Amino acid sequence: MRQPDLTKPHRVNRQWRLAFKWVSAHTGTEPSLVTVELHPHDDGTRLVLSHERLPAETVESHRGRWGAMLERRTAVLAHWGLFDPM
Repeated sequence: MRQPDLTKPHRVNRQWRLAFKWVSAHTGTEPSLVTVELHPHDDGTRLVLSHERLPAETVESHRGRWGAMLERRTAVLAHWGLFDPM
């Protein structure tokens, strides 16, 4: 499986948006596009992750994997006192 090349972002807005191409064994032959947006929110910051250009049959599995990955990152940050999950 090829890992994303995070050294070459597709698009970056330094204040709130990062978009990068993602290729894996589960995304088909063409690169997909992952976008991470950070938005101010009353209780902190809201993260919005979207994954476009995926083969239709892989959308649900990617949704579950991204959700699980974000939950693990949240737990690690909370463990080190870098995030308050409320």
